[in-house]
Amino acid sequence: MMRVAGFIVSPLLFRGNGTALAILLELPPKSIEALGILTSKRSSLKRELQIHCMQDSFCYDIARAKDYLRSYTCSIFDFLKKHYSTKIDTYSYEHLIGAEAVNIVLACWNDFDPLIKAATWEPTLKRSLDEHVGRPLGGEPATVKPEQSAPPIDSITAKGAGSNMGAGYSEELRALLVECRWRPEDIAEKIKIQPRNVYRHLSGKTTPTLANIARYEEAFSKKLNRQIKLKTSVKGQYNVT
Repeated sequence: MMRVAGFIVSPLLFRGNGTALAILLELPPKSIEALGILTSKRSSLKRELQIHCMQDSFCYDIARAKDYLRSYTCSIFDFLKKHYSTKIDTYSYEHLIGAEAVNIVLACWNDFDPLIKAATWEPTLKRSLDEHVGRPLGGEPATVKPEQSAPPIDSITAKGAGSNMGAGYSEELRALLVECRWRPEDIAEKIKIQPRNVYRHLSGKTTPTLANIARYEEAFSKKLNRQIKLKTSVKGQYNVT
């Protein structure tokens, strides 16, 4: 048995006629050229995320980040499948190739937003591969035991922030920004503070003052047409930012 992208994989593969076939527990080694190409793809993904989605370890555009992660997962999968095609029956090992592509992309995310764990993206990326090939990946083992994993990225909303992302003020602010479809610069302009202070609040580096919490609540309430009361508004001891 081995652990691959959240699953326990059996060493037996059952084809359409019910025949059990022994399969390799790992993929063949890659060429030096292939490793270089994968390194380039990883660097490109990190660069796109850093430029278009991140600021001070905060992902301010989850939708765009999701698009990049899904696209690169499919691109890496296609590259790996082509690379392995001269060595193995790629259909029989599609699930392993897909797992490798997902793990490469998740490793890239680990360098970024600490409030959204890499495992949170895993179900989304697996679905994107099934959609990419138009069917479940070939070679899926007959015995698959799902493990408990983090909630999918699509479930992170303002209403679910407490259960999915913890109870801190930074998680609350992040979820509300996502629901409002605002960038940190947007809320900064509305409550009349510097964008860098919003980023610090979102990353957990500093805590908003009581006055700024009140401004946050007012701005979010007006945008969402309902009363927003941050949990942090009943706590004491705030930094002056």
